[in-house]
Amino acid sequence: SAWCLNLIGQKEDAQAYYRQALEVEPENKFARTNYALSLAISGKIAQAIDIYNSLIREYPDDHTIYQDLGIAYGYAGDISRSIENLERAISLHPTPIAYINLAVAMRKVGKLEEACRYLKLYLENPKGESKESISRARAELQNLERILKR
Repeated sequence: SAWCLNLIGQKEDAQAYYRQALEVEPENKFARTNYALSLAISGKIAQAIDIYNSLIREYPDDHTIYQDLGIAYGYAGDISRSIENLERAISLHPTPIAYINLAVAMRKVGKLEEACRYLKLYLENPKGESKESISRARAELQNLERILKR
């Protein structure tokens, strides 16, 4: 399946499968979302953003789409749109992934206090996150707090 191909690093083959699936069932939310994700992790950010934006028009209350769109905008370097979409995702349904990505975005725009706030929220309930990610978040929080005390 396309998902398995993505997992083993065969992104182009996975994307071909998603395109085939979408030719048969163009409105399939699952296939569209996963196709956008596959594009994003392959560096085809603009294409992924277009798909996420069309999904948001159809599913305006789906936090995962806003979350993924926010992350994609972050990779594209559009931090203001990244922040906007991650904040929307959190307003619908807070997740550790949205919190950590919003912390990164806030740091990039120099909003260190906000970055600390979102790192703390991430660390309050990092359900499903790896020990390594949690450890990096703790270290980043300590680093930012040191910077803010200066």
